[in-house]
Amino acid sequence: MLAIINDILDLSKIEAGRMVLEEQDFSTGELLDQVRTMVSEAAAAKGLTLETELHSMPAALRGDAMRLRQALLNYAGNAIKFTEHGGVVLRARLLDAEGEHVRVRFEVSDTGIGIDPATQRRLFTAFEQADASTTRRHGGTGLGLAITRRLAALMGGESGVDSEPGRGSTFWFSVRLHRVGQPEAANDATATMALPDAALQGTVLLVEDSALNREVALDMLNEIGVRVETAENGRIALERVRTQRFDLVLMDVQMPEMDGIEATAAIRALPDRQSLPIIAMTANAFDEDRNACLQAGMNDFIAKPVDPEALIGTLRRWLPAGSVAPPPVAAPVSDSSAETAALLARLGRVPGVDVAQGVAAMRGRAERYADLMQRFVAAHRDDGHLLTDMLTRGVNDEARRVAHTLKGLAATLGASALAESARAVELALKQDGECIGDATRQAVPEFERRLAALVTAVFGAPTDGFAGAAAAADPADCSAVLTELRQLLHESDAQALMLCRRHGDLLRPLLGPRYDTLLERLQAYDFDNASTLLPAEEDDPTRD
Repeated sequence: MLAIINDILDLSKIEAGRMVLEEQDFSTGELLDQVRTMVSEAAAAKGLTLETELHSMPAALRGDAMRLRQALLNYAGNAIKFTEHGGVVLRARLLDAEGEHVRVRFEVSDTGIGIDPATQRRLFTAFEQADASTTRRHGGTGLGLAITRRLAALMGGESGVDSEPGRGSTFWFSVRLHRVGQPEAANDATATMALPDAALQGTVLLVEDSALNREVALDMLNEIGVRVETAENGRIALERVRTQRFDLVLMDVQMPEMDGIEATAAIRALPDRQSLPIIAMTANAFDEDRNACLQAGMNDFIAKPVDPEALIGTLRRWLPAGSVAPPPVAAPVSDSSAETAALLARLGRVPGVDVAQGVAAMRGRAERYADLMQRFVAAHRDDGHLLTDMLTRGVNDEARRVAHTLKGLAATLGASALAESARAVELALKQDGECIGDATRQAVPEFERRLAALVTAVFGAPTDGFAGAAAAADPADCSAVLTELRQLLHESDAQALMLCRRHGDLLRPLLGPRYDTLLERLQAYDFDNASTLLPAEEDDPTRD
């Protein structure tokens, strides 16, 4: 109901001449990718392919990216609703350019049921749909197309549809935008944009249960000048907002104890917190998930995996511009160490791993990307076994959370094939409910295969077992590493984590499953509890 009210309000604003368009720099390729991410769950649920295409587009444009995304989501949502087989393509093409302005045509093509000419003429009228059965079968109000037509007109363009019954449809709209930077055109959706001319100011509360996701987001936020505090779940966030003043909250949606939806609703019930900007971070911001966020009181969305430029653009809409200059650009990939270069080369040979994308998410810092990838794999290398164990015990909700968490992290680090297989497991578990069915049984082995390939690339081929690896290790080497590690832990020295990773081939056989727990505690700077995982000196199996 709230989504319908919002559509009606948007339509009323446009018709009353009160809709104000914002100007911000954005990448068209990233815009299409954001929309693709937001509708991917709905497309996958119907077995549809989902693609994006760019045709001679400038690398960067200036306009109201949020309204463009809204218009594309209206089209993409309808395309998926009315397509049972085949797929959907999100497309942007350059129509013409004159000076600093360009005309761009956005299209959403599907292989759905198609529309006859008489119906096409009525489609862009408010509250109109193809026929009376549409609402019964698919829901909706018919407002989306009317809003898209009016948004296109506000941006100096028009909208329409090309369709034939039984042969699919192409819904399109054109807009007039400003070109940013050099006039040369780009045919590549991976072109990146520079940081904004001015950094941002304000204090942001980052609410995210995944430690690695927090680190990635912190890297991005620290580069643009905002002050950041963190909370591990919605319950902690609620208490922080109750007692402190923040300029904005970045809220993950799926979290343990209290999720982002519950936390947002509780924050909105607090005195003087109704206007606090709360931005959802989610890979599922579409249909019921998106509506739930809006109903809880969230203001905007950032799709996961979080793109740095999309994050900057969203924050610029809700935070005041600062006066400090942007930070220096990070060192390029070519400046990485030989060890990092070797790891990136191994990762680049894994099917479905886009190293360039992962490094770009780290603002070009190859060392940082390599470090996070190693930590990610170390923390999640046994998730395949963990999933199987959870399914055997019947704790399917916990298994879904494992798949969901890994999905987002893998996508952020460029491991798209692993992210897709984790998404397939999550979706299969959602479809199967409490009883495990064929969808889950088919999805889990692919997930395990993709994860094993990544583990091998990062840590080498698995050994025949802990005993064999331990037997092959030099006891003197093991003893020396343990002695150094104990000393670092005693001094609460963060170098302990680097030591553990560097000598994982020695420590993992000695500690078994405790090795991964040790890494997790060191990542949380929990040195006291980490030390309890090591054998006592008198019990050290490496000593004579």
